[in-house]
Amino acid sequence: MLRPRPHNPFPRPAYMSKNPTHHRVVSPKATHFRDATCREVDCEKYLLGWSQTLPAHDDNVNWIRFVLTGYHFTERSEIRLVPDLRDGHEGEFIAEPTVIFTFPAGQPCFRQGHKVTLERTPFFYKGSLGNIERSVLGDHRIRVRQEPLEWMDNLGNKLVRGKW
Repeated sequence: MLRPRPHNPFPRPAYMSKNPTHHRVVSPKATHFRDATCREVDCEKYLLGWSQTLPAHDDNVNWIRFVLTGYHFTERSEIRLVPDLRDGHEGEFIAEPTVIFTFPAGQPCFRQGHKVTLERTPFFYKGSLGNIERSVLGDHRIRVRQEPLEWMDNLGNKLVRGKW
């Protein structure tokens, strides 16, 4: 059963069309980027070095000490005062032993996500999501992949006409 639409007290501005067209430029990570080393992306930790502070009872402390081979680091222990988060102990502090590992410059960091562009041409899409497409396809957009010059021409024409 179809229900009548309620009256909209805020009408659509004159410059907006009933079925707007959306333009997108997309460079997917899978096809336009590759994994990179710290040296390639001028990683700040690689260039300047870094320190990693861990609680003394953390499993990663032993991982750094015994499993992480090929890295040079210095290690020091320190007692830090950390806030007591137990109920009824607001404003109190607990002495917690910590281990601080300092890694000098020139070593890769622990981050696994450095990416560098392959300098490929991005994908240019023109799509619409009108009332018919919404009802038939749910919320899926109809997209058309275009060549860069065709996409720019289409977007320029749309902007000149003032139809968003």
